[in-house]
Amino acid sequence: MPSFADTMATMAVFSDEDMGRSWKWGSEGSDLGVRDGFHRSLEVEMAQLAIIESGAALTEPIVAMAEAQRALGRALGLVAGQPEELLDFQPAPGDWPLREVVRHMIETELSFFVNTRWSVTRTKDQPVAMPKELRPKDEDAPGDGTIPELAARLAAARLTTDAFVSALQPLDLARPSVWAGNTVDVRFRLHRFASHLTEHTIQAEKVLHAAGRDPGEARQMVRAIWAARGGHERRSPAEALARLDQEHAARLESWRS
Repeated sequence: MPSFADTMATMAVFSDEDMGRSWKWGSEGSDLGVRDGFHRSLEVEMAQLAIIESGAALTEPIVAMAEAQRALGRALGLVAGQPEELLDFQPAPGDWPLREVVRHMIETELSFFVNTRWSVTRTKDQPVAMPKELRPKDEDAPGDGTIPELAARLAAARLTTDAFVSALQPLDLARPSVWAGNTVDVRFRLHRFASHLTEHTIQAEKVLHAAGRDPGEARQMVRAIWAARGGHERRSPAEALARLDQEHAARLESWRS
């Protein structure tokens, strides 16, 4: 069975003409076209999110990490299925190509994680600012490879962050930290993860706009679907995620037949 990422990458490159092709959801009702099928995929992800969140007592770290996953989904939905040659397209002299934008996302995710971990675990005799030698090195966030490979590195870095941050306790959030030379606390750092991903997703959008690759209707829907998935994927049972993946893949296959 195709992975969720593979299915979304295929859906993202549907043209507006593809979106208007004939398709009926089930044997009853009107023919609303493939476009309506994209909404079925969004709705089942939103339904799973509602199931997970209903009655759940969520801590602030878990909510912050879910927001980061939503931001990741919007980013991955933007780049999934794009032509590989776009990775090295440079909009203007001195501007970052898409490859560098994504590499920076990976590098910063790793940096934010180790800084947050340092702030929570350091002893009183250690400095508030993490020593420079503990920061991620260039080889920790390589920028080579394809779009799916870069996306997988970013997703893996987020998984590492979530595993640590989601277990933080209220007292941990008040621990002092340093960000960009400013004295902050761990709570501030928690909400930087989603904010930073959003910042550079916008930068990626500007690169793609300069390349004449503004996201079409299908890609915008995929970004919404992927963001909804991000809101629940860390807390949903594996069998629920597998069921959703199978449903998306089967729906995609029905559009091809």
